Amino acid sequence: MKPTPPASERTALDTPKPARDESALRRLVHRRRNPLHATQRIRLALALFVALLIAGTWAAALERVAAERDEDIAAKHIELANLAVAYEEHVTRTLKSAEQALALVRHQYLEHGARVDIRRMMDSGEMDATIFANIAVVDARGDVVSSALPAQGVSYADRDWVAVHRTATTDELYI
Repeated sequence: MKPTPPASERTALDTPKPARDESALRRLVHRRRNPLHATQRIRLALALFVALLIAGTWAAALERVAAERDEDIAAKHIELANLAVAYEEHVTRTLKSAEQALALVRHQYLEHGARVDIRRMMDSGEMDATIFANIAVVDARGDVVSSALPAQGVSYADRDWVAVHRTATTDELYI
């Protein structure tokens, strides 16, 4: 080791270095353990923030799509319920019209027998002809006695409804 020169002869290189304080040493160790510089840390934080923002936006969009889907399904349920009610009312009106027309034909048949003119009743508006393709009176054997359409020689003897009316003890309509 070389002897320390007197203070007047010392140079900057010969001056003893001051002891590092402990906090400076910790910063140095921390920098060596965490090699990211401040700009890199800012970039990383910004990238994480943007990623979280994008994820949040997607989550909100997906939640909104699910909510709109649920609203659409609820609206369609209401619409279908309204259609079901309208269809039920239509069927009820149609069956009541058919029942009225059959009651009129039955009354005319009991009054005039086989001479009942169903075509004339339809054409005159006594019954709504738009809901029927044909109305016919059939006897106990299943033969057509009177009809709105030409039906000479037509027999319905093999149909279930003829057998039901043939064996029925009450005078009720069977469909």
